[in-house]
Amino acid sequence: MSAPPTPVTVRWNGGCPEPTRRAVEAAVTAGVRRALAGRTAVKAATAVSAKGSDEPWGPGADGRWWTMPGYADGSGAPVAVPVRSAGGPGERLPFGDVLSHDRFPTLPLIMVTVHEWVRTGAAPYLNSASLARAVQWGTYLYGAHGFTVLERGGEHVADRFVMVPLDEPLLMRQFGRTAPPVAVAAGLPDVEVTERGRVLVLTDYRVVVTVTAEGRWLVDLDRGVHWTPQAIRRELARTPADQRVAPAVAACVAAGRLVAEGGGTGAGLPGADQEALLEHIVVMDRHVFAWMPWEQRAGYLVALSGLLWPNDRQKKAMVELLVSARSPSELEAMAALLRERGAYERLFTTLDGSVVEFLLVLGRLRPRRQLSTEYLLALLDELSMSPGDGTAQDPDGLRGLRNVANGLSLWLRSTVDGLIDLFTHSPTQLIEGIAHLAEFVLLVRRATTAPVDPKAAAVLQTLCEQAGRAILVALAGLEYAEELGTPFGARAGAGRGGARIGGDLGQTLGTALLVEVLSWFVGLGELKEALGGAELTERLAALLRVLGSVGRLGKASEVAGELSRLDRMVAALAGLAELRDLDAAAQALRLLPEPYLAELTRLAETLEVPAGAAPRVLRRLARQHNALPEVERLADALSLARRFERQAETVGGVTEEMTAALSRLMETGFDRPTMRTLVEGVRPQALEAWSRAVGRLGANGLRRLGAGALRDLAERPRALALIAEAGGDAYVALLNRGHDAEAVDALLRALELRRNELPDPAAYQRLLDRLAAREGAAFEELAGRLQVATEATAARLRAAGRRHLVAELTELAEEADDARRTGEHAVAAQAIAKREQLAVRLDDLTDRQLSGAEEIARRARETYDWQDVWRFPAAGRDDLLEVVGELTERLGNRQLDGLQHPLRTLLAERGTGKVFQGTMGELYAARSLAAEFHATALEFQRTRAGRRVDIIAELPGRGRVSVEVKTNLTGPAGYLRTQLVNDLVAHAATGYTDLLYLYHWDSAGELPALGERMIRHFDDPDVLRALTAAGHDPAAARAAFRAWLTAGNPRTYHRP
Repeated sequence: MSAPPTPVTVRWNGGCPEPTRRAVEAAVTAGVRRALAGRTAVKAATAVSAKGSDEPWGPGADGRWWTMPGYADGSGAPVAVPVRSAGGPGERLPFGDVLSHDRFPTLPLIMVTVHEWVRTGAAPYLNSASLARAVQWGTYLYGAHGFTVLERGGEHVADRFVMVPLDEPLLMRQFGRTAPPVAVAAGLPDVEVTERGRVLVLTDYRVVVTVTAEGRWLVDLDRGVHWTPQAIRRELARTPADQRVAPAVAACVAAGRLVAEGGGTGAGLPGADQEALLEHIVVMDRHVFAWMPWEQRAGYLVALSGLLWPNDRQKKAMVELLVSARSPSELEAMAALLRERGAYERLFTTLDGSVVEFLLVLGRLRPRRQLSTEYLLALLDELSMSPGDGTAQDPDGLRGLRNVANGLSLWLRSTVDGLIDLFTHSPTQLIEGIAHLAEFVLLVRRATTAPVDPKAAAVLQTLCEQAGRAILVALAGLEYAEELGTPFGARAGAGRGGARIGGDLGQTLGTALLVEVLSWFVGLGELKEALGGAELTERLAALLRVLGSVGRLGKASEVAGELSRLDRMVAALAGLAELRDLDAAAQALRLLPEPYLAELTRLAETLEVPAGAAPRVLRRLARQHNALPEVERLADALSLARRFERQAETVGGVTEEMTAALSRLMETGFDRPTMRTLVEGVRPQALEAWSRAVGRLGANGLRRLGAGALRDLAERPRALALIAEAGGDAYVALLNRGHDAEAVDALLRALELRRNELPDPAAYQRLLDRLAAREGAAFEELAGRLQVATEATAARLRAAGRRHLVAELTELAEEADDARRTGEHAVAAQAIAKREQLAVRLDDLTDRQLSGAEEIARRARETYDWQDVWRFPAAGRDDLLEVVGELTERLGNRQLDGLQHPLRTLLAERGTGKVFQGTMGELYAARSLAAEFHATALEFQRTRAGRRVDIIAELPGRGRVSVEVKTNLTGPAGYLRTQLVNDLVAHAATGYTDLLYLYHWDSAGELPALGERMIRHFDDPDVLRALTAAGHDPAAARAAFRAWLTAGNPRTYHRP
């Protein structure tokens, strides 16, 4: 019987580079093995089931296993264990940190209860000289599980701190409720005392910090402890930014660990140990995943998708992998892979915390409805609580509502853990709100049924503004979840191409929304009482939102004090920012990033600004507390936010995308004038899409593009859409390839077409990756698709009879052919590019706009270059094409005599600013004449009755009517005296029935007074003499003009 040999472990601690050390260890190990092999032939081990077997001990044939005695059951029976290559004491990381794969001893850290303990877990653990890096590595490797950082006793430098995973996932709820701190941590922001838990004293270590799976830090708050919160902060600050762990490095280490532990080359591939992969995936932090290539993350997701019944941790890991996507397009791609394997719908079997988080992420990528009175009524009706039938006043109805409230309380208690992130208030406050359901239904009834109670309506409006923001985001996310991952070209309806996942989740979210509103209903009542019965003004409501966003909504009496301090602070800050409207300034706060709001509330508490404080008083208080830079930064931010809000007011108000964009702009370091010019240079109609793209680019991307390019980007809807969907990498690649905006737009059109043709979002993401990598074949793919699209556009124009537009495309094609024949390939390429760009522009137009483009091209001749229409901003260009197209369709080009005159003003004379708007006013007026006055023919810029007339219109029953068009862009509506006097005399013979004065629609309120100014000219002796000389009775002319005014003149032209 052969004696079981003891495997030899070789470790060399000599000072040398890591590759050299590994090579020496491998050589020594190989030499020992050869020596052993020479003394006795070692055969491949086979399975041995009993002690005393004659089978040999040693390595397996493939070198991956070593047969050795197993002592787990005391029998010494041989077992096969995996062999790892010699690697030293651990994996050496940047800055001297070492990731050890040995098992760390199990130590008790925190006693939660007599029967519940927090203990250290298994390998790997990390040794570091830096507390900051130890915490970073713990977060990256065990962020979804929990870890602790210990300090070694004795003299240690390189391995002073040890980061160790916990043996079990650690959640904050295990420690019960939290309360404000006392003693050691009193006065420290964001520190709370847990209801349960005691940090234990260890022999060889000191517990520095323990971190939960939610990222909450647990520290010892007992008196006399070494690692107080203040000490921890000081120690963290000792590690400068350039000596901390880069996320990309952490992702590399984490990915390497997954491959090594999984035993294969990647997740989801043959040879991978899926169980080992899953074990490690579920403990990692999402920020690590975000730095890995999306295909690698998708592989891990595939491994998890094979679980028919994923547990909570595995389901959370799936969500973490999904939300780690760096762009919506990556998210779509990974969701497509889940749908392909039938695992997507399994994510939504229950509405727990991980699904709620996923829905919130999705909801932020989509527009969402605002909470309105109508929506609340529909919700109450859906839940059988409609206030319109009087049940809230009927005894049986009240009893029924109490029963509903009891059911809501039971429902909330059973689901609150999974939905807690959706609510603004604590579970206790939510329960209290449910108890007031009947009162709330009565309030809704008074606010929505005749006669409406104004005070009840105001309270209901305030509730709609304050409550349910997160839940409304989740509802928007649920709608998006129906189509996420389905083919882009097949999204005619939500969820097409995959399982529907809404089901009961929508009703659950609706019920949660009602509970949230009820908690606000009670809270507003208490707050109003704490404020001494004062009405909750718009300004106070805006400040209340600020407190809610930074988690400062406590008891009503405390909130009232916070509101008072904050109101005084904002009033003084508005003065510093030179904002006169305090209500508007308070409303603008919603645009500020959360760190700014947190700083604002902190300074309001610290400075205690008196009521009515002037800016100099605020500055003096800030200097006394060394906070002047922070105060001035807030004033600048508030000023910028107000400018941003003014832009947003014209298009429906501020959105979360706008808030995020402003936050990104503030991170760029652009100076205040630059940011002001940038914000005010974006058209309100483009503000939403522009804000979404700015939020996706990030501060570094914005700085690289520069303020000028960012402003121009607002007029490029395709570029905005791509950046919002896929981030900046693919866009920058296209920009480098195309060199100018028009060429890039053509490539974007081709990409848009390919996106809708590809089988799923994963294929689209792979195309984006190839473009970002500057792969030539990817650009050739787009070029081929663009060529096909160009021919399709030419065919569409030809079929519609747009012969002048077709001629432009044909001329460019012939120019390219001629250049090829003469070997001028650069000229040919340029002509082809121009043709494709023109085709893209034309393809974007509606049929009516194409009619306008055809007419403008037809009238061009030598007068102007019709393609100058493309130099106008998108909105102005579209209006021009639309109005010319409508005139052409209504009247035909032969009934538009002289239309080339206003077109020449715009194109040949390059009308911009006031010239553009004034000429467009003339065209708007022409459209009104055709649409409202049913003109049968129009003549532009004709001479009649001794003066140049803007338009002469042939109107049914009135004949040829002279039309004077006035577009007053600045100042009040007016007229030229000489023109009016000429018209008073020239048109007196017809009683002014052949005269029209048409003004811009914004002047409507000024026109009655303007008409009175006009008629007073009949008191002018010069006018009376002119009328008499022309053979008219001045009194009769005056009466006729009064009748002209009474008939509604002057009037406005049609608003587009």
